[in-house]
Amino acid sequence: MESDVRENIKNSALQLFNEPGYDATGIRELSAQAGCSLPMMYYYFESKEKLLHEIAVKDFVSLVDDIFAQAVKKNNLMDFALCFIGSMDSLKRREKLTMRLGLLLHMGVPSGMEDTRKVLVQHRYQKEQELKELLFDIWGTSRFLEEKTRMLYRLIYSALISMFLTNRPVSLKQVADDIEYLIR
Repeated sequence: MESDVRENIKNSALQLFNEPGYDATGIRELSAQAGCSLPMMYYYFESKEKLLHEIAVKDFVSLVDDIFAQAVKKNNLMDFALCFIGSMDSLKRREKLTMRLGLLLHMGVPSGMEDTRKVLVQHRYQKEQELKELLFDIWGTSRFLEEKTRMLYRLIYSALISMFLTNRPVSLKQVADDIEYLIR
């Protein structure tokens, strides 16, 4: 029961933080959407900021890590990228809202949420390092390893932006062509 209420609050927050937006959403609106009292909201999350922090730090980071872990099991860079981006298409609605909110937070967190920003920046750095290791396995001591890592990260990030922030479909063929160019 307790976890149901907590998840219901988070689901309501995901909907409201995505539309109309974090700044436009008040704690009273959150509690009404979640169907719980204001004291119940504060019991589970002491503030709107703590709620957003949990969604970003636990849910978003965990979702990206899970998809990354599945994709990294693929045989090569092409399969990794196509698996990672392709997996995004099959996410459930809640996961898509989590991805969208996480990407928005990557672009800038609300003021007063420096801890959340630090976690997201550290997570991004960690993923870039893991990509670098994947590329190192492919190219060895390529003198352009840093640049290729950043290019691959940007390629994947751009695909995610297209999918979740602009609602444009991503062509896996175009992604494959871009990676093919990168590999050369």
